Amino acid sequence: MVIDFWSNQYYHPDYETTYHAKPRYDIIKNAFKYAHDIGLRTGVVLFPCMVPASVYYDNPSMRARNAEGPWGYKGCHLCWNKGKELAVKFDRYLLEYFNGEVDTLFIEPNDPGICGCKECMKNYVQIVKEIIEVYEKLARKYTADRWIGFISWWFSEVERAVGGNICREVFSSLPKGTLVVDGVRSTLNIAKECGHEIAFFFMLDPERGWEDRALITRPELRLIDAQIKKSLEAGDVGIMNYRLTPFCQFIADYVFGRKCWDASLFDKNIITELSAEICRTNEGREKFTEAVLALEKWWMDKDVRDLRRANKLFNELKYVEKEGMIEKIEILADVTVVFTLIAEYWAKGALIKPGKVYEKVTDELLEKVYASMIDKPIFEGYIGKEAWVNRQRALLSLKVPMWMTAIDQLNTRDKIRRWVQ
Repeated sequence: MVIDFWSNQYYHPDYETTYHAKPRYDIIKNAFKYAHDIGLRTGVVLFPCMVPASVYYDNPSMRARNAEGPWGYKGCHLCWNKGKELAVKFDRYLLEYFNGEVDTLFIEPNDPGICGCKECMKNYVQIVKEIIEVYEKLARKYTADRWIGFISWWFSEVERAVGGNICREVFSSLPKGTLVVDGVRSTLNIAKECGHEIAFFFMLDPERGWEDRALITRPELRLIDAQIKKSLEAGDVGIMNYRLTPFCQFIADYVFGRKCWDASLFDKNIITELSAEICRTNEGREKFTEAVLALEKWWMDKDVRDLRRANKLFNELKYVEKEGMIEKIEILADVTVVFTLIAEYWAKGALIKPGKVYEKVTDELLEKVYASMIDKPIFEGYIGKEAWVNRQRALLSLKVPMWMTAIDQLNTRDKIRRWVQ
C-alpha cells in the first residue's frame, strides 16, 4: 500500500496552517499498521521541494520557477538551491512520524519539483543526484528497506527538452537494484540496463488525471487485464496505477488490487467477490454483479440497452439493500443515471459528428441532468444552494459537452452505427 503526500496534506507541529492535516496522519498511520498486520508492504511517495501552500506563499524568494522549464505545471515547490532545507524539513518530520510503519520511501523529483529556471536546468542532473543523496539518508534512518524507490516521471520529457542522456546519468547514480517506476517503457529499459528493478506505472482510465473523466463510471476490466499482462511479459517486479479519487470508481480500484494479488483471477469472480462486500442479500449481490458486467459490456459494444440495464439494476439495489454499503450503492446509482442521460445523447450525436466537441447541448438535456443531480451528495461540486441555480446551469452547460467529448475520445466512428437502439 503506497500513499502519495501532496502539498495540502503536510502536517508539521511548527506550522499552525498545517494542523488540519494532523487527523489524516493519524488515520494513515493506523492504515499502515493494519496493512502490515495483513501482510502488505507499505510505502510513501514524496515530491522533493514540495511544501505546504502557506510556506510557499510566505517565501516568494525561494519559489521554484517553472515557466522556463519543459513543463507547464506550477505547484507549491521551492527551488532546491534556495529552499531545500525548508522543503526537506517537512519530509523529515513526516518520515519521523511514520517511523516503523513505512517499508519503502519513493521519491518523484519531477512532479515537477525541480525549479525550471535556466540556472537549475543547466545543473539539472547534479540537482537530482543531490536530491537522491539526501533522501537516501532519510530512507536509511526511517524506513525498513533503508533505500529509496525512484519514480522517474517526466524524465524522458526533460531529456527531450534539455538534451543529453539525463535518464542514463541519473539511473547510474542510483544504488544497483533500486526499484525504478515509470510509464514509459523505453525509460524503464534504460533503468534495467543500469542494473535496476523496474515497475510499470500507468494511467487507470477513464480519468488519466483529468477531471472530465471523473464522472464516467467504467469498471476498466479489459484495461487492467491488458496492462498487467504486458507488465508480467516484460518481467516487471510490480505495477502501479495513477488515478483521481471520485467515489464512483471504486470498482476499478478493487479489481486492480485483486489482479495485482493474483493475476489469474477471472473478472466475474472478482466482481462477485466485491458484491459480497457491498451487498448483504443474495438478490443484491446478483444485481450488483450483473450491473457491473453490463456496464463493462456497454464500453465494449456501445449497445445502449446494456447501459440502461446497468442503470436499472444499480437503482433497484437502493431498495433491495438495507444493511449493506448503502452509500456506495447510492453513489453508483446516482452517477449512472446522469451518465446514461449523457451517453444516450452522445451516441445519437456521434452518428452525425463523430470525433467532434459538443459545443452545444439542448436545454432539455441540461434540465434532465440538472434534475438528476439535485439532492445527490455526489454532485455537490456541481449543484449548490437554490440561489445559485443560474450559475449551476451555466456550469453544466460547459460540463455536459466536456463529458460527452471525453466519451467520444475513447471511441471510433466505425463502432457507432449499432449503438443507438
